[in-house]
Amino acid sequence: MGAFPEDCEIEVQKLIHLWIAEGFLDPKVLEHPEAVAVDYLEDLIRRSLVLVGKRSFDGKIKTCLLHDLLWELCLREAQKENFLSVIKGFSAGIADQRRLSLHKDSYLDVHLAPEMAYVRSFLYFDVGSGFEPDILFFQLGFKLLKVLDVIFLRFETFPVQILELVNLSYLGLMVTFELPKMLSRLKNLQTLVIHGPWTSTDYAESPNLLFEYWSMPKLRHLYITVACCLRSPSVKMDISLWPFTSKCIQVVSGIRFASCTREVFISMPSLRMLGLSETKEDYEMDWSAKCLKELFYLQEL
Repeated sequence: MGAFPEDCEIEVQKLIHLWIAEGFLDPKVLEHPEAVAVDYLEDLIRRSLVLVGKRSFDGKIKTCLLHDLLWELCLREAQKENFLSVIKGFSAGIADQRRLSLHKDSYLDVHLAPEMAYVRSFLYFDVGSGFEPDILFFQLGFKLLKVLDVIFLRFETFPVQILELVNLSYLGLMVTFELPKMLSRLKNLQTLVIHGPWTSTDYAESPNLLFEYWSMPKLRHLYITVACCLRSPSVKMDISLWPFTSKCIQVVSGIRFASCTREVFISMPSLRMLGLSETKEDYEMDWSAKCLKELFYLQEL
């Protein structure tokens, strides 16, 4: 938790996914690791080590935070155990770190960064565009990453170097482009977080989300901050033969009402949470009324 900036309200959802991606909770042993992670967090809150920020309408914790003194204690212990390094500048001493949290200084020259080939987790917490993909992936030598959270960095095109990070289990990106089909090559990915603005290459009202991502065997959570269209599989195909059915996906957020068809829902039978985004077109076509009856196919929702 010390990786997050001081006085930051931490999204519980993000914190838990990072815990799972780092392997602190073993998904092979636990049927619902998220529920166990919530128990851990609530235990920390009962001990007054973690403060509650916001709660949802049903009482669940949405955000949490650390007191300044505990945040400083986290950083001291993390450095002592060589567990995590929070940096505001580059030095030769960070080359052997396993986990990096970068709170970028506006005067920081990223071209002076050393190669950091051992980094497994990289979190970036400042709005900017100082990291071109070549610096981020080639100069820094990121090859073994399991966690990459760069939602505050804006790339003009998709960084194809990400496709080589085969160990990734958590990926957070800000995108201004269409995502490639080849993203489905990340077979260890558990959580995919996409922040907009997101444009579509075919000038449609909303970008397309590709069913190919359903073929990622470990993908459990898919969060998107803009309304996107998930195309239905062909009605001519027997749904039992549809190659992109996932029993692993638990959460999908950001799809349009127009995408809520029987075929789409059957392709993710284990879905527990669904976040819908209504566009002007959806509203005018009254897609919300049509999609509600299809929720029947989500028996775990």
